[in-house]
Amino acid sequence: MSALFRRYRNGELNNKDITTAIKELDNDVYTFNVETMSCTIVTEAENLLKIYGKTYGLRTLDALHLAAFSLISESDWTFVTADIQQNEVAKEMNITTILPIR
Repeated sequence: MSALFRRYRNGELNNKDITTAIKELDNDVYTFNVETMSCTIVTEAENLLKIYGKTYGLRTLDALHLAAFSLISESDWTFVTADIQQNEVAKEMNITTILPIR
């Protein structure tokens, strides 16, 4: 949701686009796998920051998102992100990604 509003503020989405995107997100969110934050995820996020922080500018919340995904995902899962840097790190981690803004 935050990424949608950022793109709206940046002029990348108009009123119709953001309304449609929010509606679709609301419909799809029930199909998402939500993972509870755990110490294991935080530790993995710290490791990712150490590996990718300098080179890719990985941020804390992006690292937590990637850490949770990497720990629970199965081989046929796809990581969806609207963040170019996070997408680059995911690809470096050999995670299949979708970057819907491209």
